[in-house]
Amino acid sequence: MALARVVAVSVLASLFAACSGGGSTGCDTNSNPDCGFVDQLPPSSSASTTVGASSTKITLPTIASGYGLSLTLPPAVSGAGATINATLSPTAPSGVPPAGTTYDPLVYVSLSVSQPVTFNGSFTITVSDNANVTYYLAFYDGSAWRYDFSGPFTGTSNTVTFTGTTSGSLTLLPGITYVIALTTK
Repeated sequence: MALARVVAVSVLASLFAACSGGGSTGCDTNSNPDCGFVDQLPPSSSASTTVGASSTKITLPTIASGYGLSLTLPPAVSGAGATINATLSPTAPSGVPPAGTTYDPLVYVSLSVSQPVTFNGSFTITVSDNANVTYYLAFYDGSAWRYDFSGPFTGTSNTVTFTGTTSGSLTLLPGITYVIALTTK
């Protein structure tokens, strides 16, 4: 029993020691517990899921830049069963130009699919927000950026939620990297 206590205390001490070096970024750790340990978070995060006939949600955990998000796509009109891959990163993916000079990109979400998939309807992006800032979304379609794709939106309660509707349908094709950039002006 005494050995079990010593091991438990040792494990807890190690955990606290590992966490004590987690520098602060000045963000509110009461409302966003991850932001106090930004230097211990990964530089990027990725997730994959299967697109279905109902809404598809992808959650990308908080990364070292302090942002995390979830993306909810509308039901697939065609291409249900496709795999959609998403990566959250503070930099544009290789081969994609940064999101302009008028806009200040904060984080990028790159998307790719395993087969053609078509969406029609509303999408939602919810971002962890460390400050009361006005945000915009820009969209890279594989060849050019579309600015003011959605926004302006201002965060409340440490999150900002963008809801947008595709005008007509939106088809994602395999072999093309699509990117959504969270920006400020």
